Amino acid sequence: MGGIEARIQDMIANPEYFVLFALITVIAIALHEFGHAFMAVACGDPTPRAEGRVTLNPLAHLDPIGTIGIFFLGFGWGKPVMVQPANFRNKRWDDVKVSIAGPAMNLFQAIFYAILFRTFVESGFRSPAALMICNIGMVTNIGLMVFNLIPVGPLDGATVLRGFLPPRTAHQFQEFNQQYGMLAFIAIIFLGFAGTFISPVQEVFMRYAKWGLV
Repeated sequence: MGGIEARIQDMIANPEYFVLFALITVIAIALHEFGHAFMAVACGDPTPRAEGRVTLNPLAHLDPIGTIGIFFLGFGWGKPVMVQPANFRNKRWDDVKVSIAGPAMNLFQAIFYAILFRTFVESGFRSPAALMICNIGMVTNIGLMVFNLIPVGPLDGATVLRGFLPPRTAHQFQEFNQQYGMLAFIAIIFLGFAGTFISPVQEVFMRYAKWGLV
């Protein structure tokens, strides 16, 4: 409870930041799920379209508990996109493409915010609110991209890794992940291991995004 109480205090002390953070995170998660849905349909599975997930409307992609988590836990998640891999044209690689499409959308968003940041600074437009939006957008989207590419549990990275493994090894990995992946996923979140993967990538991206800027 201490962490939640501290976060509430931070929200009260800096409401502008938390409003921007929440809005940008909602958009980031919605576009992440849209990426999965769009790619699944492109690969031959009509399920996401039938369920109304091929849309940019954030309300179609948000999970109620995951959305609350954005405010009180500092991270959240969207409603998983349901797919039927049996409908894919290429059973192995289409599954990989659908899984990687979500993190790819986060990377594209981070690049968009980086370009916007450089445009603002180089043109002399240094509005604190505008630069804060860009910074939050970069950090949030890189964080979501890296986190989802961790190859454990229900994360996209598990499917991506499985696709690149030899068939026998892929099967063994899938069985292992089904048994222990969720435990590893929970450990990564609650023991703070996620930051070990995320922080270095965020730092590198931010460094290059602001390269040469004063």
